[in-house]
Amino acid sequence: MGSLRLTRHGRKRSSPRASRFTPAAILSPKLAELLSIAVDASITHMYAPGTRRHIQSALKLGATMEEIMEVLKICVAQGMQASQSRHPHSCGGASTHSTEEKERGNKG
Repeated sequence: MGSLRLTRHGRKRSSPRASRFTPAAILSPKLAELLSIAVDASITHMYAPGTRRHIQSALKLGATMEEIMEVLKICVAQGMQASQSRHPHSCGGASTHSTEEKERGNKG
């Protein structure tokens, strides 16, 4: 089964290449797996099976547990930051209401 690619006109077509996404040679396979961990572990995705699979692949490609933990810490920090911006009084965060949100609140 080939992967799908977009043509110049935005239509999908089958490619004879491998069915899995294979990044260009610009990123190392290890870095691509670390980025995949970040995507799967992100607060907006939280896909545990993919996170586990990419951690295993990253380890096989030479990633250290420290590198993987750093990626996961970044995901947690981004998630907390996003959560605090939506719920400024949770987690002890300072209010991050924008001027526009404050003006809306004062009107009603």
